[in-house]
Amino acid sequence: MRNQSGYTIIETLVALAILSTGLVGFYSVGGTSLRATSHIARVNDAILLAQSMLDQVASQQDLLESRMNGSFAGTPYKWTMSAIRLPDTVQGEGAAHLQDVTLTITWREGVKQQSIIVPTRHLGRDGA
Repeated sequence: MRNQSGYTIIETLVALAILSTGLVGFYSVGGTSLRATSHIARVNDAILLAQSMLDQVASQQDLLESRMNGSFAGTPYKWTMSAIRLPDTVQGEGAAHLQDVTLTITWREGVKQQSIIVPTRHLGRDGA
């Protein structure tokens, strides 16, 4: 018998199997990380759009309609807003009225529908 140095085919196959398993795990983590980053970016966009919509609501002096909806042009985001007038504590002409407002921003992410819900209050007057 000769004394040969080197690797047998079995040792090579085992090494390749171990390497393959490690690479699959590595790429799996990378894919999950990419999906999470994409989801966070969409949630961040939705939050910015909600803030913009709430700024518009805050600038209105009249009471809001009880239910409104729409979409943001050029984006996959849609919005729904509901406003419920709270019982008045102050009576009289020109009195302001408080409303509970719920803003919902929705979008599709793959086959799932995602949403954020933002509750707030609005102080407005009856429109003349």
